[in-house]
Amino acid sequence: MKRSEQRKIELERDRVRARVVQERYQKKIDERNRVEEKQQQRQHKIEDEKRQRQIQLLHKEQETEKARQERLLELQEEHERKEQERHKQKAQIKERFEQAKKERHQKMKQHEEQMEQWKLQKWLTMEEKQQQVEQRRLEKLDQIRERATAVR
Repeated sequence: MKRSEQRKIELERDRVRARVVQERYQKKIDERNRVEEKQQQRQHKIEDEKRQRQIQLLHKEQETEKARQERLLELQEEHERKEQERHKQKAQIKERFEQAKKERHQKMKQHEEQMEQWKLQKWLTMEEKQQQVEQRRLEKLDQIRERATAVR
């Protein structure tokens, strides 16, 4: 009988142990579930806050859309004004470049004309000197002829 009693006691102990283990396991599961639920609540709260911020941002964007459109229009007008100014400056620069080009061309032409005139003047001067030399030679010849005629 001792054996059967001992067996009963062991069975009872095993049942108690199993129940204790089951209760501990259940407590852990319950604790994990509570933690997960709190985590989900926190996550939902974060998502709700995020949605609220997005809604607020959307409202703010809608409120500022008109101001943004006006600013965009101002920027476009300013861009067009600057573009026109740039074209105007470009045209002025091109005009000045063309003017400078014409002036350079004119100066070169003038310089060439001056060089031609100088060459002509030099040639004329040389021609004049040549004529003077020729004249002197002729005069000397005449003098020699006169002397020769006078000597005879």
